[in-house]
Amino acid sequence: MPSSLTLSSNQKKQATLLYYFSSLDYLKGLKERVDLLIGPQDAPRGKSSRHEKQRRATFHKTMPVRLGAQGNSALHLLLAYQQSLKVDIFERKRDMFSETGTHQCGRALSEVPLPGNGPAGWEAFEAAFEGISLYAGRIDKTMAQSGTAGERDDSCFTGAWTERAGCFSRFPQFRVHTDEVAETGQVPHRTGVYVSSDDPHAALQFAWVGGQGGRLLEGVTFNPLGLAALESVGRQRLWLDEVAMLRVVQANLNNADLNADPGFECAEIAELAPSLIARNAFTSRAMKWHYVEKIDGAFEEINESETVQLHR
Repeated sequence: MPSSLTLSSNQKKQATLLYYFSSLDYLKGLKERVDLLIGPQDAPRGKSSRHEKQRRATFHKTMPVRLGAQGNSALHLLLAYQQSLKVDIFERKRDMFSETGTHQCGRALSEVPLPGNGPAGWEAFEAAFEGISLYAGRIDKTMAQSGTAGERDDSCFTGAWTERAGCFSRFPQFRVHTDEVAETGQVPHRTGVYVSSDDPHAALQFAWVGGQGGRLLEGVTFNPLGLAALESVGRQRLWLDEVAMLRVVQANLNNADLNADPGFECAEIAELAPSLIARNAFTSRAMKWHYVEKIDGAFEEINESETVQLHR
C-alpha cells in the first residue's frame, strides 16, 4: 500500500468538483434559483431588500411567467419543492446529505397545466425549470447511492469541469490520508471525497457519515476499451477531441459493446463519438479508498501537465 499519494491534475479536478457540488453554498444556490422562479409570493411584502427586489424584477422581466393564485397546482408543487430544499439545507448542519427533490418535482409538473402567459410563458417556464434541473443534477449525481458510483465516471467529470471550469481559478490544496482505509460498501469515518488506493483511473467519489450515512460505492474505472481510448487520445483531449474519439471508434469497430450500442449506427459521426465511447468505456468493482481532505484557505495553481504519482 502506498505511504503517500499525490493526486493527478485530473483527480484534483474531480475532487474540486465533488467538494463544490456537495457544498452548502451550491445547495443554497439551487434554492435561490427556485425562489426566483416562484417569484414574489415567496417573501412577505416589504421584507425583501432592494437588491433582492431588483434581482426578482430583472428575472421576471426576462422570463414572462406568472404562477398565479395559491390554488395553482404548479405553484403548490414548486412551494413543496422549495420547502424540501429548506429541509436539505437544515440537514447539512447535521452532516446529512441526499439527492434533491428536483426529479420528482419535474415529473409532477409535467402532469399539471403549466403556468405562464400563453405559449411564450410556458416555454420560458420550461426553460427556467430545465436550468434548475441541470444545476440540481450535479448534486443528485454526487449524492446518488444506488448501484455503482452512478453517472460519475471520467467522462461525466470531464463534462462537468468543462461546464464549470470558469468557477475555479486555482485548485484547493488536498491532502490524501493514506493511513485511513475504507472499503466499498462501508460508511466511512469522515465526510468528504475519497480516492481509490490502487487504481489511478477510478473516479473519485463523495461519502458522508450523517443520518444513515453515504456508503462508499464500487469504483468506476476504465475497461479495455476505455484504456485504449485513453492511450490513443491522451488525457487532455479525452472526451473532448471528437475527431480523435472517432478514430478510436473506427479502430474498435469489432468491439462487442460498441456493436450492441443503439448508437453504433451513427459510428461515423464525429460529434457522437465521445458519447458512444463513454457509454461503453467503463466497468466497476469493489475497491479500497483513502480520504481526500480539502485544506481550508489553501490553494495551488492549476497545472494540466501533472500526472499520477504513487510513492511506495
